[in-house]
Amino acid sequence: MSDVRLRTAAEVDADALHAFLARFFGDAKAGFLRRHGTWWHGGEVNRLVLLAGGEVAAYCGVIPVRVAIDGGVHDALWWIDLVVAPEFRGRGLQSLIDREVRARAPLLLGFPNELAAAIHRKHGWGVREDLRAVLAPLDPRRLNAVRRAGVAVRLAAGALSPFAWLWRRRLAAWRPRTARRVDAPDVERWAELARVGSAGLATTWRDAAYLRRRYVDAPYRDQLLFYETGSIVAVSRRLERGGRVEERVLDLFGDLARRDELDDLLRTILGEAVRAGAAQVTGLAAYDELAAAFRRSGFRLGSVARFCWSSLDREVMEALARARFHWCLGDSDNDDPL
Repeated sequence: MSDVRLRTAAEVDADALHAFLARFFGDAKAGFLRRHGTWWHGGEVNRLVLLAGGEVAAYCGVIPVRVAIDGGVHDALWWIDLVVAPEFRGRGLQSLIDREVRARAPLLLGFPNELAAAIHRKHGWGVREDLRAVLAPLDPRRLNAVRRAGVAVRLAAGALSPFAWLWRRRLAAWRPRTARRVDAPDVERWAELARVGSAGLATTWRDAAYLRRRYVDAPYRDQLLFYETGSIVAVSRRLERGGRVEERVLDLFGDLARRDELDDLLRTILGEAVRAGAAQVTGLAAYDELAAAFRRSGFRLGSVARFCWSSLDREVMEALARARFHWCLGDSDNDDPL
């Protein structure tokens, strides 16, 4: 252990770190982090590297965030990327990173998969599995999951195509009632809508600085679409991958109890996605009423999504265990940066 040194990404050789990340994350993500890691993580200080004998042995990334819980605002970290090279495992490197991360913030947050959720529970984290990843299947034949599936699934998707065509025609003809697209967010006004809308929720604290950094300053700003009604705001991201257009509802906040405005906003997003040729639109619903709103608007497919948290403060642990969550794809690293 005497030859192990903890450094930030800015303090290590950029080529060596890139090679390490490409080895474990692939060239595309490694390239994104090389170009935009400072923005993604809110500073190179939030990208930790362990050197063993001068060689990159482990890497961890966190994203600082402020979250509203029970009427208070708390500093937290989304704990995302963590990898220890196989040849350096069994030397306590993960424990070193764990101690460093826990010393940086009183509250750690994450979106684990099923296996990671079981591990987190074993180590005393809170875990909930009542969130829903939602999907609007605009063109079933071109869904990512269908294209990877077997013949039977592809045939079933083909059989649904006439119904999907009729649905797309209806969506494409949708005329917004209260929703409208805007060129850029009014971050001060949007922050006020977010503040009012966060009452009674455990959610990201969307102040003007957060909205500006996360969306206005995003390196893929040209892929972002901004929508608003009188009381609700949405941010979506439209991108092309593998020759297919897909869209993600990254953020949705404000007075979400206004059912007519919410339904109009979601249908407006779907209608524009259809006209842009999107095969699917995805989102995240962290409580039942919002999941129902997504379903009403056409997000007819869904799967379990998980959330986990860890704090030494028992009151915070208990508050999150009973909280009404509102997390979106714009939180943590749910929005794949590629």
